[in-house]
Amino acid sequence: MLPAKSPLFKQIWKWHGPERVRVFLWRVAHESLLTNFCRVKRGMSSDSTCGECRQAMETTLHVLRDCPYAQEVWNKTCRGLALMQAFRGNLENWLLKNLFRSQHLRPDWSFRFGITLDSLWHRRNRAVFQNLVISSDQLVAEIQARIAPTLSRDFNQDLGSGSLYRNTEWTYPSTGTLKLNCDGAVARDGEASCGGVVRNSNGEFVVAFYGRLGRCSILEAELKAILQGTRIVLERNVGQVILVESDSSEAIKILNEGCSRVHPCCHIVREIKDLSTQLSRVS
Repeated sequence: MLPAKSPLFKQIWKWHGPERVRVFLWRVAHESLLTNFCRVKRGMSSDSTCGECRQAMETTLHVLRDCPYAQEVWNKTCRGLALMQAFRGNLENWLLKNLFRSQHLRPDWSFRFGITLDSLWHRRNRAVFQNLVISSDQLVAEIQARIAPTLSRDFNQDLGSGSLYRNTEWTYPSTGTLKLNCDGAVARDGEASCGGVVRNSNGEFVVAFYGRLGRCSILEAELKAILQGTRIVLERNVGQVILVESDSSEAIKILNEGCSRVHPCCHIVREIKDLSTQLSRVS
């Protein structure tokens, strides 16, 4: 238990992010999450073992940082960003360093860190109470989708470099329409990745995806994000009308206007259009 006068409690209320997540962070700092370790202490259970790895007691630090599943998520979220800091220290120091002393890492790290903690806990609860299996790649895609409406970054820069803040509001698609929000990214070493999330007309989560693409251009990464999102909608048979939303105006333009056969992305554009014919409408 942290000391009552810990500076962490005062700082948490200054965290810039959703109020619900701020309250969650306060619960994390107070170690009041109903983990299996906490349940045993309260006489609610006799088993404190982590239900995910079955290797250690499920404490607050374990479920949010030290569990192999959590470490997979942090590795994919950090992409090599100060991993020693991300995985070091007791609960108080770990939260203080990552929530309030992380300006030297990247401007958006505090926000990204808080959202990741919240997502890890909610994923744990879905696994326990709904028996849902969510891979680390799927959770990373969900995290990216939660961050995207608030933060905008230059995808031509390394994921470990600075970010720009942008206040945007996610808008609901029309009734019966799915919205696909997707992104592509290319790091300085040329390694690319893509991810996205599909929501329905009520804003409810349908499916998410994330994947590494190897070396390719930023336009290829953006187009492959759209391709993968469209493919997943078809494979899961979750809807017939899709609204695609991408930060890449170039990707949207080439899909709307087409390209020559010698264009390096011609094969991706063709595949997207071929898949689109299997749906009622893609826009």
